[in-house]
Amino acid sequence: MLLTISTTYLLMMKKKASIHVHLFVYSGDAALVGENLLCVRHALPGAHLVVIDDGRHPCPDEVKAQAEELGAEWRVSFWERGGNLRGKACIEGMLGEMLRSMDDEGDTLVKIDADTVMVSGDDLLRFADRREMVFWGSGSVEQRVYGCLYALKAYAAVKIREYVRRLELLPDAPEDIVIGTSAFNLYPGEERHMVYAPFGPDAPDSGWTAYYWGRYPEVKGYQRFTMVTTGNPPPQPLDKRHRLPVMKNLRQMADIRRRLTGAGHGL
Repeated sequence: MLLTISTTYLLMMKKKASIHVHLFVYSGDAALVGENLLCVRHALPGAHLVVIDDGRHPCPDEVKAQAEELGAEWRVSFWERGGNLRGKACIEGMLGEMLRSMDDEGDTLVKIDADTVMVSGDDLLRFADRREMVFWGSGSVEQRVYGCLYALKAYAAVKIREYVRRLELLPDAPEDIVIGTSAFNLYPGEERHMVYAPFGPDAPDSGWTAYYWGRYPEVKGYQRFTMVTTGNPPPQPLDKRHRLPVMKNLRQMADIRRRLTGAGHGL
């Protein structure tokens, strides 16, 4: 019965959704998948969620079951991921999976890392509503795009995939840099992109930040952010297992804020 309900829910959400959120995972992400999906589901209740597992290093079956209970579509890929989403085969594979979700060329295709929390969906919804906007994410002078969370319009993803196919790339070319730079090259002009500098002295009002492990497990002060990544390595004696409690605390904090403000999002 649970499978039938989940499948029906999935089909309903995919039919009406214009935002498709993709989570590319492998066995090492297993502990974070469910919490990541909960965070996105609470920030964007109407989004179509897709998990693409690495068939060479798959997550346990219980992770798939948990994802499907949350209404996510589960897929399995076998293209080479280059260790950490690197290389031409990986980039083409990712774009192919994202475009597979497309119902309309104006749809918004999102990629999020397993260790990243979408605290708020407000800014992404604004991007989705503006068809002329091409790319949404965070970047800096040092790195034009950060891969923890970004989005692009489906019509742009079609051209980016064609563009990437013609490129000669290094074996370890990172997906975020290649996809983001391709979007900027194909659609020049800052007015086509919503790219934010990460929080710091030069961008004190930014909504994009990394969790500061010196505060573990406290999340006070993060409620104003759009995105918080826990991907930066925690200092010893903490390790990657401590990312999950932080993600849960961030979600619960965001839920309290939504209840207090009466905020809720559909698509």
